[in-house]
Amino acid sequence: MALSRVGISKEIEDFDERSKEASICRRWFNQVRDELLRYALWSFATQAQPLALSEATFPGWRFVYQYPQDCIEARIVTDDSGARFALSSMFVNQFWTMEDFSQIDRKVPFRLAYGAEQTLLLTDLEFAWLIYTIKSESPAVWPSDFISALAWRLGFEVGLPLQAELRLIDNAGRQSEISWGKAAAANLNEEKPDPEQESPSVQVR
Repeated sequence: MALSRVGISKEIEDFDERSKEASICRRWFNQVRDELLRYALWSFATQAQPLALSEATFPGWRFVYQYPQDCIEARIVTDDSGARFALSSMFVNQFWTMEDFSQIDRKVPFRLAYGAEQTLLLTDLEFAWLIYTIKSESPAVWPSDFISALAWRLGFEVGLPLQAELRLIDNAGRQSEISWGKAAAANLNEEKPDPEQESPSVQVR
């Protein structure tokens, strides 16, 4: 799909084959997939689990936890009561950033620390849970619009080294932005957020 979107008729029969096209696609595939996974809190790649304490210590933080090995983006630290939030209010400019999580109930401050052998998660919350995006590597669980967005972006990245026409590469770049936004919007439509709470002054009236 990626090759055809930049006008390359060559088809890859085996991802591990020795063709130039397969080699360049392998070079970019994981990078492009992981970037797209980080851009939104995709339903198919969201997981929550209690964090395991680390033996390490870090000044300024009460608790130091082990970072889950399958985590590609830490989203929310909460307790076992969970965190519910209005997804629609967090969908800003097509993509999500950590700043968009300001309206989360029970938001707990945290930060990551990178050691020589492992990544650590620092927080003041005891018995912490982490809601995070996993490194989803199975295309079988990817929605079709996520696959389409991935193909557009991969085509954009591999087009130049495979000498595709510049106009087709530019188009793939534009289409990748559009398709990411559509896929993220479709992902939000699978959620029904809690209704927004009225302010106390409105409730009194």
